[in-house]
Amino acid sequence: DPSGVTYALEVAIDAEFNSLRIAKYDLTTSSHKPTAAEALADGTYYWRVRASDNANNAGDFSTVWSFVVDTRV
Repeated sequence: DPSGVTYALEVAIDAEFNSLRIAKYDLTTSSHKPTAAEALADGTYYWRVRASDNANNAGDFSTVWSFVVDTRV
């Protein structure tokens, strides 16, 4: 989209996204490196993303994906 695209990223401890751990909106790149304040404890997390154009037309959230943080390995 020539008008620009932003992304919303949500990371939660539950697949229904009731307990968000990271919520970043208006990201201008398709990647995000968590800050020290966003460090996640060991456990399973769920994430999803969606894109919006410059006219605030937001797409649907993506499929929900999961990942595991395990600092013991």
